[in-house]
Amino acid sequence: MFSNGGELYVTDGTPAGTDITNQATATFTVGSTDLIVPSNLVTIQVVELLSVSVVWQDAAAVTVSPGDSNQVLTYLLSNTGNGIDSYTLTVQNTLGGDQFNPVFVDIYLDTNGNGIFNPGADTVYNPGINDPSLAADNALTIFVRNNIPGGLIVGNLGNSQLIATSNTGSG
Repeated sequence: MFSNGGELYVTDGTPAGTDITNQATATFTVGSTDLIVPSNLVTIQVVELLSVSVVWQDAAAVTVSPGDSNQVLTYLLSNTGNGIDSYTLTVQNTLGGDQFNPVFVDIYLDTNGNGIFNPGADTVYNPGINDPSLAADNALTIFVRNNIPGGLIVGNLGNSQLIATSNTGSG
């Protein structure tokens, strides 16, 4: 936090619920006497900022063949807010700008934290049951599995998007 001419600015990373105390002073001269008069102390509390980022992590388009099943895409879910938050995850596969729609299978949470999909170690995501909860400035790798329809032409592209929605609120 810093002050600039009576305005308060909170820098990034100030946790929700932090108390910030401020006191103004007026300095003036009456005749030849310099006076400094302090104001009352004022305390405000930092409110929670809800902010989330989802970034696709694969280096390039994942190569698949017609009829492939359980093809994995990797995403990084980051809490860019200033408090603990949990998220509902959904997948959108009917996006424009592609030649086919992948068929959504499931979402996995990177339980062991190695950034590599391990079906025996990572946990299947169940909305409302194991929504990922992240402290401010923390992240979690998420895996989305899709099936690929048959009858596609080599070179066709299918887009898949992971969406994270805060369970705390919106706005």
